Amino acid sequence: SDDFGFSTVLPAGFGRVEPGIPLVPTTFLYGTFSHAANEAGLSRLYGGIHFADDNTTAQNVGYLIGVQAWAKALTFFNGSP
Repeated sequence: SDDFGFSTVLPAGFGRVEPGIPLVPTTFLYGTFSHAANEAGLSRLYGGIHFADDNTTAQNVGYLIGVQAWAKALTFFNGSP
């Protein structure tokens, strides 16, 4: 399942690079893992850390790894070797 249901609050002034940012507490809500992955990827693009192609490739590979990891976990949950 892609369901995540995670949220976190960055307190006012949390920023280390730009002190005082954000001005007010800021809540981030992630209903799905896909949403969290997309936001993480965007932050890397906006920060100049990655190119768009890097982000797309990494998200596709990450998805495939997640599918394989979940399939393996199910074998343990179901009592199979």
